[in-house]
Amino acid sequence: MIKRGLLFGSFYLMALLVNAASVYSQTNYKFEAIYIYSFTKYLSWPDNTIKNQFVVGIYGYSPMQQELVSVTNGKSVGDKSISVKNYNSLEEIENCQILFVSTEYEGDLPELTKIANTKHILLLTDGNDMSGKGAGINLVNVDGKQKFELNEAAVKKAGLKISNQLIPLAILVK
Repeated sequence: MIKRGLLFGSFYLMALLVNAASVYSQTNYKFEAIYIYSFTKYLSWPDNTIKNQFVVGIYGYSPMQQELVSVTNGKSVGDKSISVKNYNSLEEIENCQILFVSTEYEGDLPELTKIANTKHILLLTDGNDMSGKGAGINLVNVDGKQKFELNEAAVKKAGLKISNQLIPLAILVK
């Protein structure tokens, strides 16, 4: 009887831990989505690159998409409404201003960097040392706090302008 109670208690504890990890992950995506939307206020794109909508793209599958849709619903950048689109291949990336690339797709970063530089796209990631591999902004967790790394050279190479107000908030990376 005691063994059964211990076994049940162990399963209950595991279920709580899995649930807590899931809640943490969802909360983390929510914070990251808020950051992504906020970057639109501190960066500027060449005029001819924004067509009918300001597009935030997700490369591959990521739970970030749902959070981005929620955070950007009804919002705009200048006079352009924000649209969140999913891209499953490099060839699909078109008319996009920000492209979020999760760590599962970091192998495509060299090719994505070339696309970003020619199409004026901010590459945004959330993995270890991704800004050193070509991302303009990399979302990181430092001591339990959401922060971001800024690779000024990568952002400028993509043809974007950075507000002086953003630089002191960032962890600068070369």
